[in-house]
Amino acid sequence: SSEELTSLNRLKDFLKEDNSALLGLGNTLKGDDSLGVKITKALKDRIALPVFEAGFTPENLSLKNFKGIKRLVVLDASPNISENFKVLNLDEVLSLAPFSTHTSLIFFHFLKRELNLDIIFLLVKAESLEFKESLSSQANIRKKAVENFFLLNFSEKGRV
Repeated sequence: SSEELTSLNRLKDFLKEDNSALLGLGNTLKGDDSLGVKITKALKDRIALPVFEAGFTPENLSLKNFKGIKRLVVLDASPNISENFKVLNLDEVLSLAPFSTHTSLIFFHFLKRELNLDIIFLLVKAESLEFKESLSSQANIRKKAVENFFLLNFSEKGRV
């Protein structure tokens, strides 16, 4: 849709700046909730951005991981969006609350305040949050689309 294309263009513009990174959230035992982690796992060492897998406890990551980072994209699943994916800033995420199945907003506010990070969220629509390790077929299609977006725009050769 045109709204999804606008979101991806917003994401592409955000990541044009140097010192950007990608952080994936998700519980790998709760179906589509694992989207953020599974996407970052697939992209690690394949794109020209630092990639962090945070699971469902990003606050356990060392602040040293964020040294030199100016912009952070948080990749997460959300059953609360109608689009396949949506890009929101931290304040917009609060207005969508509950935006995800995680309680990590305090941590991201801390990063923004203490490290002066510019943070946006790439939310990917979740269909099923059942206790299982596999993704729903719809979420798997969305996962591949997001991976392809990053590989096309941020691979070593294709860095914008």
